[in-house]
Amino acid sequence: LSCPSCRRGVIFHKKGKMLQMRLSLADRINDYLHQHDNITVHIGSDGDPFASLIYRQLLMNVDPKPTQKYYIMTNGLLLKKLLPQTKIYENIVEFDISIDAGDKNTYEKVRKGGTWKTLIENLDFLKSLDKAWQVNLNMVVHFENFNSIPNFCELVNKYQWTGRLSKLENWNTFNKKIWKMQDRKSTRLNSS
Repeated sequence: LSCPSCRRGVIFHKKGKMLQMRLSLADRINDYLHQHDNITVHIGSDGDPFASLIYRQLLMNVDPKPTQKYYIMTNGLLLKKLLPQTKIYENIVEFDISIDAGDKNTYEKVRKGGTWKTLIENLDFLKSLDKAWQVNLNMVVHFENFNSIPNFCELVNKYQWTGRLSKLENWNTFNKKIWKMQDRKSTRLNSS
């Protein structure tokens, strides 16, 4: 999945020294977590933890203690496939699911590589688990998706979860010319 508001291109380590170094780091983090209680772990916001081979190492191999809590930020597309396999399943307290749209056309435009059908299947799966998790659907609003806000709100209501709207920020994803154009469009949008 490629999120144009987050990064300029896809970053996916699947072989080589960088992958091995980061897998080693994930193992060290797992060792550290095994030695400590009362730890809160936030996973995600720099790529989907279920898609990342590095995060997946952490999710599948950590042996969490009952006092450890996990907060997961995900795009939601691999929940059905991988969530039940994680060892942190019972320790999760919150999911932040970034979807950036409330309808198929907008979603597939702004979440390149994602399909609405897969997203909905995964959201339905998460809802069917009937756990006491806090679930937040997130939408970063910009000129390509602002018309989808009413549909996003309907989706939040359908699942009875929390919805979060936030303004697009430039994380050095856009060059100055593109950012100025985006910001002008957003300013016009805010004044309408």
